[in-house]
Amino acid sequence: MPIAALRNALSSIAQYPSFTQAQKLKACRDMEKVLRQPRVFHDLARDPEALVKEYKIRLPVNMLLLPGPFRDAHITLAHTNLLLIMAADSPAILDIIIRAYPSTWRWIVFFHPRFGNTIRNAMEDVQIVERAITSLGVFPQGREVIRSMPDGFYLLFDIWINLFDYAPPSAVTKEWPELEECDRSLGTIIRSFFDDIPGKPAEKRNNLDAIMLMEAALATT
Repeated sequence: MPIAALRNALSSIAQYPSFTQAQKLKACRDMEKVLRQPRVFHDLARDPEALVKEYKIRLPVNMLLLPGPFRDAHITLAHTNLLLIMAADSPAILDIIIRAYPSTWRWIVFFHPRFGNTIRNAMEDVQIVERAITSLGVFPQGREVIRSMPDGFYLLFDIWINLFDYAPPSAVTKEWPELEECDRSLGTIIRSFFDDIPGKPAEKRNNLDAIMLMEAALATT
């Protein structure tokens, strides 16, 4: 499905959080039909590394000047974050997003500030990556998916620990509330990963997930 079709479908639910329960139910059913169409996440299915070679891109690329396929992937990534708001009311939407997440993750990695592939001009450029992780991490099954992604814990910790360095200078003076919200969201999801580990606090430290979390934290410092 062309990116415009998904964009049009999402524009009709821009006020979703304020919908009545009946309106939310209808919106979810309508969106489920849209998402079941073939190629709905086509823009995230393409390999960013292959596209860099194909388009002979010199990195870092300015976010304001992204070539077509990169721009489309960035927009679809933002749309996926919006869909995750609806996923709280629709297991079907969550399932569709989770199945597409391995491809989505490649683009999260590409746009992640850790790798310096892009020149960020606005807080939104950081927020889209942050939300692509934290919005899925709200769900227990979403955290399991993040855990299974290559360097999942590491990149989660990295954007949290270095958030204020990654944010454009303008964010510190003009978008401080958004920056603080990112910080809280990342911290909450990291705490959720620790809470998922079974056992009492003293017993958790020898758990493999706890060790992986601590190693990820240490690797980013």
